[in-house]
Amino acid sequence: MSKLKLAGPVLLYVVFLLSSSAQNATASMFARQVEHDIAALSSQPSVGEWQKLHPDENLELMYDNHGKDHYEGDLGMEFYSWCAASPSQSPSTFGRVALFFVPGVTVGALPPLPSPGHASVKESCRMQALHYSVSPEIPAEDLVREFSSVWGAPDRSHARSGKDYGHPENIYGDFAVWEHDGVSARLRYVYSLVGVSEARTGIMLYAKRDALPAAPCSECTSSLMYPLYSEGLTLFLQEAAQTAAEDPALTQQIVEWSRQRNNPRWRVDPTLARNNLRKWLEVARQRSPHQRAAALLLADLYVGSTSLGYAAKPDVPSPPGAEVYKGLGAEYDKQGNYLNNFIKQAEKMDQGEEVSELAALWTVSGDCPGFDKRPWPDLAIEHVESFRARFPSDQWTPYVDFALARAHSAKLLWSYPGGSTDDYSTEGSPLSPAGKEHERAAAIEYFKAFLDARPGGREGAFAWLEAWRLLAGLPPSRIGWGCTGE
Repeated sequence: MSKLKLAGPVLLYVVFLLSSSAQNATASMFARQVEHDIAALSSQPSVGEWQKLHPDENLELMYDNHGKDHYEGDLGMEFYSWCAASPSQSPSTFGRVALFFVPGVTVGALPPLPSPGHASVKESCRMQALHYSVSPEIPAEDLVREFSSVWGAPDRSHARSGKDYGHPENIYGDFAVWEHDGVSARLRYVYSLVGVSEARTGIMLYAKRDALPAAPCSECTSSLMYPLYSEGLTLFLQEAAQTAAEDPALTQQIVEWSRQRNNPRWRVDPTLARNNLRKWLEVARQRSPHQRAAALLLADLYVGSTSLGYAAKPDVPSPPGAEVYKGLGAEYDKQGNYLNNFIKQAEKMDQGEEVSELAALWTVSGDCPGFDKRPWPDLAIEHVESFRARFPSDQWTPYVDFALARAHSAKLLWSYPGGSTDDYSTEGSPLSPAGKEHERAAAIEYFKAFLDARPGGREGAFAWLEAWRLLAGLPPSRIGWGCTGE
């Protein structure tokens, strides 16, 4: 074979070696950069300290923007602890973003809230995580090899094959995870939709401190009046049951079934459900208006919470509630939705007394206050403030304060791009600077009122952190409720 014939293959081989060498060098450079940054992460620099070292980076105040791809694909609970992000503009840092989180607090031992103007993002928010975006041209195994040479063999158990999702060539989840000196680091592929198929567009590395301040109550964002639900409606149901004063055994069943509103595994035989409600209402008709109102309140929760089904025949569909409760007074619309007429009767029947207050409290605790041309945060504020005006301060006032704080937070969040979670109500109109300050001040006021009454528990820690965020000028946490929720 002539030298001329060998030139082509030899040239290709040389190009391959140079390309491979360049990729190896890039992987090595990336690994060294990450090691350097993780050393800084371990010291938890504040925003201000980091900015002094990296004056070219622009600070972003972080919140759950539904219209934006965030730096990390699955932060989970960490969303609620975000404070700020500092993205690097230098190519040598491989798309590094330093992530800063709000101060951690201990449930049951909350410090005093700072006075206005003294909650400082620069001083109090500290770096807890790092995010990198790496070109897909760098082989993933080169990265794994580089990090393994320092951190040891990775955990490979978190990766998921794409074959279950119709993309057998893809690998989802973290394909390599390391735990090293109090920091966890994980690698995963990033995919983007190109036409009708997914294309691998990069590799992401996310590193965080294991002692990351955990969000004290991520579920606190799941409803307008969360503390009422977190207690399993215990005080609420107890007060209504004591006033109704019906047969103890039947009362216990009515109350327990009313707790199962969000339990997907709960099923009750339709015949038993109907017989229980019939007996309950028959006794109620013989009682005083005050007691009858309490019985109707519990009947409303019972009808709205009890999922019908046959335990022995799970494949047999249950008749709809409109058919099961037919003739017992429960009213339904044409689509079969219960109209909550029992609770409306209870509120009217008790004429502003204790049961009427309970009925009104249950109504305003609903996550969707109704459809209107106005955004639902405005409707929620209006409904809850109306409740405050009608009833004196009592044991239920802290729940109302929490709801008002969250409603004002929602209205403020709607003024940020991508802040709305609601698909049906109109988008919140941009607020004027004065309007934003009003909503921020109102939310702070009601969170403080809630903390004055109930500083303990996870809800108290959540309220403290939300008030701190607002005092520091940060956007509120995500809103996981509304007419459509998430």
